[in-house]
Amino acid sequence: MKNPALNLAHEQMANRSCSGSAGKVRVFGTRDAGTTWSSLEAGLPQEDAYLTILRQAFGAEGEGPELGLYFGATSGDVFGSGDGGASWFSVHERLAPVNSVRVA
Repeated sequence: MKNPALNLAHEQMANRSCSGSAGKVRVFGTRDAGTTWSSLEAGLPQEDAYLTILRQAFGAEGEGPELGLYFGATSGDVFGSGDGGASWFSVHERLAPVNSVRVA
């Protein structure tokens, strides 16, 4: 079940670079329907990380404080979070280009 209170978006969506300035990977989240956004980057690459994230390459499962979030890059890197984006970890590196992510 998706958590309607937490909406996440890449810094730039759909076929664009997900890296922010200076090659930092960032995911942004909102808990107030987009009025304010916060950067959720703990554990994500923060140097020389120029990744392309496709819109379909972002998935979620669960809800509340244990919301699982996952996204993949065309570089083959996959990242995950088991705490709603508060912290991130590398799920896998150097896969084939990741065009979509689905969680069950």
